[in-house]
Amino acid sequence: MTTTPQDSRAADFNLELSRALRAFMDDHDITLVAVATYLGRTHGYVSQRTTGQGALPADIIGAVAVLAQLSPRSLMVELTARMHG
Repeated sequence: MTTTPQDSRAADFNLELSRALRAFMDDHDITLVAVATYLGRTHGYVSQRTTGQGALPADIIGAVAVLAQLSPRSLMVELTARMHG
């Protein structure tokens, strides 16, 4: 399978977004276990997805937003600012 420049950019974006999310979680004392429990998923699943190993799904972003008492949109604004700040 050939990797295209578009694939590479998407992977880079996913990794940057994952890093911003993990930093946000650290800053707000939101643990992987709390996110996993909220979603009914395993700690391993959440850990893998928030370290850039696989696409970061919207349900994790939504769970972190709820746990931070933000809307998903507000969280995405925060993450985007972290990525570009």
